[in-house]
Amino acid sequence: MAARANLFKLACQTTEDGTGADEAYLNFNGGRIWGPVDINDGQERRIDFARNFTGQCTVDLFDEDSPDADDWLGGIVITESERGLGTRVQAFTQDDAHYTIFYAVTEAIIEPIAE
Repeated sequence: MAARANLFKLACQTTEDGTGADEAYLNFNGGRIWGPVDINDGQERRIDFARNFTGQCTVDLFDEDSPDADDWLGGIVITESERGLGTRVQAFTQDDAHYTIFYAVTEAIIEPIAE
C-alpha cells in the first residue's frame, strides 16, 4: 500500500561551510527535488514537496560545492509506518553540519490517468 511523503521545511542550526551560507539541495530516492538554496545558521526554508512512495523512501541533503564535489550532509529514511502520526522531525548531521527537516506521511494520492 502506498503513502505520501510531504516535506514542509528545512531548518539550519549549523552550516557545513565555515565561511557563510550553504547551497543546500535535497534528493528524494536519488533524484534532486529542491534547491540549491542559500541557507545560513538559524534560517529556515520552505520545501513544499510531496510524492507517493511504497514501503520507504530516502531523503538526502547536500551542500553544492564547485568546483569540488558536493558535500553529503546526511540522509533520512521515511517509512509508511509514519502515516497519520502528524508532523515528524529528523536531523541531518554529517560533515559538521546540523539541519532539521519537518515532514508528514499521509495517504497516497492517486492521480487520474489522462485520456
